[in-house]
Amino acid sequence: MQLVLSGVGVISGYFKAGGFFYISKETNQALIGHDHSNRAASNTRYGAVPVPCRAMSKVSPDRQQCCISVIDAERPGWYMTHRNGYILYEPEYAPRSPDTFDNDTSFCYSAKGVFFPGFSTLESFSLPNHFVHSTADDKVALSLMQDTKEFHESASAYGIQRGYKGESPLMTTLYMHCVPKKGSHQTLGSNFVKS
Repeated sequence: MQLVLSGVGVISGYFKAGGFFYISKETNQALIGHDHSNRAASNTRYGAVPVPCRAMSKVSPDRQQCCISVIDAERPGWYMTHRNGYILYEPEYAPRSPDTFDNDTSFCYSAKGVFFPGFSTLESFSLPNHFVHSTADDKVALSLMQDTKEFHESASAYGIQRGYKGESPLMTTLYMHCVPKKGSHQTLGSNFVKS
């Protein structure tokens, strides 16, 4: 089974805990914004493009359809990754950690309902059971899953394709293959890596 991302385009992410995802042009760090009137600010970039994950050959076959990497919509070749517990973007031509770059830029996209109906999550490939989430100081972090309402809300997000209102085509495309079993709140990390 192959991951099909045709026609997805640029996605903007919104967290259940509040705020939208953006990338700082000054630091390349993923941050949380709350005021849409500043969306035209010159020091920020909005939107990302999901692509098949860079670590696909290492992912178990039953999870490959949900494995994605995320690139900066305005700078192809700049991938979302994690360093020191935070999410940032690095260029594939000059990564800080070339030996782990493919693994660190790969995430398991879990469509709809891991923690809340209608919301999705991103779990790290290189750090199973670690989820992308918003923080109280408006940063985007990667942390070990905590079984609390606050963490579930901060790790739950939805994407909207630019120019569309409503559900993201990415969510629709992946929904059929990346939905956890009904009533399951178990993370997907244990089944993510090839045996």
